[in-house]
Amino acid sequence: LILSTAMKLPPMTLLYMTSSSLNPTLLTTLAILSAALGGWMGLNQTQIRKILAFSSISHL
Repeated sequence: LILSTAMKLPPMTLLYMTSSSLNPTLLTTLAILSAALGGWMGLNQTQIRKILAFSSISHL
């Protein structure tokens, strides 16, 4: 749990530092698409390892 949380801090820091120059609509769209794609691909998996991989990808 700590490792998965720590892995999210650097990307969030970069987004926070550059948020003034990025389009908020684009960021929202990319976040929604990423979550939808991760969930959709996770539905097709039967092995727990692959399900966890898609779950972590969709939370990035």
